[in-house]
Amino acid sequence: MPCPPEEENFDMFDSLKTKLPRTMRAILAAICVATSRAGGWLAADDFTSNGVTFKVQTYIPDGTSQASYPMTLCLHSSGSLGTDNAKQLGSGEPCYIWADWKAQREPTILVAPQLASGAWFEDPAASAVKELAKSYLNGTRSVGLAVNASRAFVTGHSNGAGGTWKLLDDDARLFAAASLSDFFDPWSFDASLVAKTPQWVLSSSADTTVPTAKTLEPVTELWAAKGLPGSPDDTSDADLKWTLFDGDDAPRHGGVPQYIRATIGDEFLAWHYAH
Repeated sequence: MPCPPEEENFDMFDSLKTKLPRTMRAILAAICVATSRAGGWLAADDFTSNGVTFKVQTYIPDGTSQASYPMTLCLHSSGSLGTDNAKQLGSGEPCYIWADWKAQREPTILVAPQLASGAWFEDPAASAVKELAKSYLNGTRSVGLAVNASRAFVTGHSNGAGGTWKLLDDDARLFAAASLSDFFDPWSFDASLVAKTPQWVLSSSADTTVPTAKTLEPVTELWAAKGLPGSPDDTSDADLKWTLFDGDDAPRHGGVPQYIRATIGDEFLAWHYAH
């Protein structure tokens, strides 16, 4: 039976004649309201840690009876640096892929912070975004729905891909899986540690901002750290996927997220949810 409007909840429970105390009926009414509310983007807000303030957009799925929900942290490219708290949701960013709800396999909480300037992979921003992720996972930053900490994902494009690798380098246990597009490794990372997290790395042959060879360098290091045969170019692995978009329709740097959604969106999301 669907829940009635909030102001009618007490009347509904009164009509059941269960003789429950009013406090208990209030709790049941609140649960009813929470599990029936519509999802959507919450009011934009800020998060501050280590002297860095992010603008943050958070999406919650429609309320259901689920005990908890997967969460995806979306890290944008340098093209969306700023403080408008909107550009990080654009078609050139990874959050755009996950915002295709028709393709989603499961209702998922999305967290899309915006960095004002600099790089996700450099402190203090790197440490601050890690604290942001942990605040959702441990419940200190409440969105009204519980996050399943064992099913947290992170995705990033370009600058955000560097931030994704940095998060995995700092704590490979934080996320169940990660996806990254068009980035090269600007620092010395621990390949044996980063390789513990399942990853899907994507690049485009038409990308002149970050040439494919640059993106392939750290992937090759991860491949060797996992002891996989062959190379990423000629072998596939379920927990370390490498995809190169090639051909006449290969997207340029800013078009990669949109191209992912249009061509392999279902497969892309299903791979994350399988981990």
